[in-house]
Amino acid sequence: MILRGRPNDRPKADAHVARREHFVYSIRARDDGRVVYVGMGKRNRCYQRLRKNEAISALMAQGGTLPVEIIAGPMSQGDGWAMEIELIAKHRRVCDGGTLLNRSTGGYDGNGWKQTPETIAKRARTNALGKRLIKAAKEAKAIARDEANPATYRVHVPASIDVKAVRHKLHMTQAEFSARFAVPLSTLKDWEQHRRTPEGPSRVLLTIIDRAPEAVERALAAA
Repeated sequence: MILRGRPNDRPKADAHVARREHFVYSIRARDDGRVVYVGMGKRNRCYQRLRKNEAISALMAQGGTLPVEIIAGPMSQGDGWAMEIELIAKHRRVCDGGTLLNRSTGGYDGNGWKQTPETIAKRARTNALGKRLIKAAKEAKAIARDEANPATYRVHVPASIDVKAVRHKLHMTQAEFSARFAVPLSTLKDWEQHRRTPEGPSRVLLTIIDRAPEAVERALAAA
């Protein structure tokens, strides 16, 4: 179907947009109706200038009406990319002797730039971190509301800890640290000289001492 409207119009009758599915669309010139752009997206992508190249963005910014045709959809992203590539090859870009203002030949990274391996790896790490942070925030919210089952979440404990650095941070001697936190002096010396390594429960205690020593002192004083 043909939809005419300003670049930022959002026609309610557009079922493809309403369902937020992937679709392939074309934009035509106002004067002679020739196809000047082929794209793929979802929601209101066909009416937005964002992330389109300078030539088509300038054309859309001139005001008036632009004929927009939803060619196919809803469809998968992969099928959309394949059809976009096919249509760009059919109509051809201006640089190839055709009418399209498209900068690239379509498909993945069809906005005209290619991601380097470093960029791809960085985005993957960022996405993974974002997912972990969102999950942690949801777990924290559930714990705060007393909605979480303690058996379903775990406390993060460092794999190793610098015991001497923890003690120096508190400006204590070995004897003072031992007496204050009920750690046997011989054990403390072994940890600091790396003859022994603090096990799980000890690492938990040392981590809390490092980050919130007052809380440990209050707990031990009340015991």
